[in-house]
Amino acid sequence: MVERTDFSDKNFALLAKSFEEKSTDDINIMIKQLHDVLDQKKKDNIREVYERLVSDTQKLGFESIQDFIEAAEVQGLVKISPLRTQRRMIPIRYRNPEDSNETWTGRGKQPRWLVAKLEQGHSIDEFEISQEEMDLQIRSENMI
Repeated sequence: MVERTDFSDKNFALLAKSFEEKSTDDINIMIKQLHDVLDQKKKDNIREVYERLVSDTQKLGFESIQDFIEAAEVQGLVKISPLRTQRRMIPIRYRNPEDSNETWTGRGKQPRWLVAKLEQGHSIDEFEISQEEMDLQIRSENMI
């Protein structure tokens, strides 16, 4: 079993105090390292649970976890929901000419880049992509 660290207000205050003299770059590096450690711990936990699950299902006489799940479903113990259907892609209607990665479909809230441009006096029509580009998007979607 994994021991948990008590992060009481006092412990957190001590931890925070130890960071006061560190640069933001050092803190960001430490955060990235902590994320890496966390990701590895999660992978290890998943691997451990998976190995236990394989062992337990084999002890019950099933060749695979999938066989076990199907048997549980047949017996009404679990209900497996069908995979969610893939959403239809909405074609891009507007693009920032300064950064082609910044786009908007015309649905929902306007992105920051577009709001800023409109506040500068630009017209939304200036950012609308051509009909040919829209047609190309639709054709490439249908080919996937």
